[in-house]
Amino acid sequence: QYMTFTWHLACSPNFSPLASHNERTKNSKDNRMTNNHRHIITTAVTLLFLTCTSSASFTETNSKKNDNNKKDEFATVVGGGNCQNDMDCRLNGLCEDTVCKCDAAWMGSNCNLLNLLPAPNHYSFHGKTKDKTSWGGSVLSHSPNEQKKSQDEQESDVTFYMYAAEMTNSCGLRDWKTNSAVVVATSNDPAGPYVEQEQIISTWAHNPQAIHIPKGDSSAEGEEDVWAVYTLGDGDGTPIHGPPRDCIDGDNEGAFIPDLDEMSLSPRTLVQHEATLRSRRLNSSNNNENTNKTVHFTIHYSTESPLGPFQKHTATILDFPSHYAFPGNWNPAPVVLPPNDNGKHGVRIMVHTNYPTEWSGSVIIEASSWKGPYRPITRDITSCVKCQEDPYVWLDHRGYWHALFHRIFDPIHTTTTPPLPLDESLDEKDDDYYNNQKPHNHNDKPNPIPSPGWSGGHAYSIDGLVWSDIERCYTTKVRFQDGTSREMLRRERPKLIFDHANNNKNVPTHLVNGVMDSVYGTYTLVTPLNTE
Repeated sequence: QYMTFTWHLACSPNFSPLASHNERTKNSKDNRMTNNHRHIITTAVTLLFLTCTSSASFTETNSKKNDNNKKDEFATVVGGGNCQNDMDCRLNGLCEDTVCKCDAAWMGSNCNLLNLLPAPNHYSFHGKTKDKTSWGGSVLSHSPNEQKKSQDEQESDVTFYMYAAEMTNSCGLRDWKTNSAVVVATSNDPAGPYVEQEQIISTWAHNPQAIHIPKGDSSAEGEEDVWAVYTLGDGDGTPIHGPPRDCIDGDNEGAFIPDLDEMSLSPRTLVQHEATLRSRRLNSSNNNENTNKTVHFTIHYSTESPLGPFQKHTATILDFPSHYAFPGNWNPAPVVLPPNDNGKHGVRIMVHTNYPTEWSGSVIIEASSWKGPYRPITRDITSCVKCQEDPYVWLDHRGYWHALFHRIFDPIHTTTTPPLPLDESLDEKDDDYYNNQKPHNHNDKPNPIPSPGWSGGHAYSIDGLVWSDIERCYTTKVRFQDGTSREMLRRERPKLIFDHANNNKNVPTHLVNGVMDSVYGTYTLVTPLNTE
């Protein structure tokens, strides 16, 4: 019955995969049941829709939906790759006359690579001082009373707020498990440099991701704006991995010693076992309601300003599968959903599960309010093992879903690394490049974070529930405006900054990473994206 229903639904000329979240969920009575059924139906519908829409029906539906976009400034870069629909362009552009036309921030034949420009600063934020260590940041922009101001006034009065992980007591990244706290830093330029204002979350807290819930949401305190920061760790001073170290007296070696599990399988063996691992993950006897659990985490939020003061809210995840370690390395990636019929904004979070192995697995949870309670609405949305971590999720200006990841085990052959900008010599067909699906004579215990390497991954989705594979989108190499370039030893924790001007707040303008650099140490780097 489900399949018959989905076939007719998907092939209906009136079907749109972008039906509002509110319409999909407003009749839910029992979330535990409807979420599972909805995911089955959504998966089938989306796959069948893509099958049906290889005909002209997709072109007609999509051209109507994107008619305005085809006339606006967004899709400006000709990728040149052949396409049948926008999915072939990774939802990062439009398929026009069977050729991909990419949004400005993307390039490559099928809009699969971030269009990165030279960075103006060799570092955007170290910490309170240049000898401190930070490791990535989440940036929000804000202009006070912006609704009452002209566009020129907004642009001149906008401030960028970076919520960054900084190591306390002058320690380096090797002590992130004990010394990581969250600070807020500001700049009038999205690329920085950023100046630290204060610590807002104590140890232990890491990988902050901040969202802004707009005023008018009835779930917000007193109908005020809410700035909410989600973290790995609750930031309540509890020594989860031991007490913070004191590195002030020179006990900071600077070099990072990876805290990695010993690799017992070669890349080729990993590939051979990937299908078995994924089958075990999806069909485990633990995947049932009887082994679910309730877990809790802390959200730090302010209703006064992006600078705080911040309060604590304990949120709940109901029916969370017991075989997913929590909190573990859950790295929450929250997204504010469009308002429903009542003007309320829900929140959807991509959660890294580390299941069935390290650097594997992500699921989606959702709540009708940022306060929760949250519930899982998918099972694992990834299709690889030992391949990713550090998810970052956003909705684009067309209503499509995207995610960036830190890619794992994807080195670039050192003898054939071409200079940036990236081009077609760096696609998956090149025998000198390697990923988990195509190993080429690498040793039995490869470096999970190679340099040079493909450090950025991108996945995309029509509805945020059924996702593409994670594809390469940038490397460890960074160009700078002074004409120099360097391979970062590590380039992780990807996040984006969005255009504050012209109300294009779903258009990315900058990439943010935590980087380890042989010249300037370990810090947070902001790299501009093409916007023209």
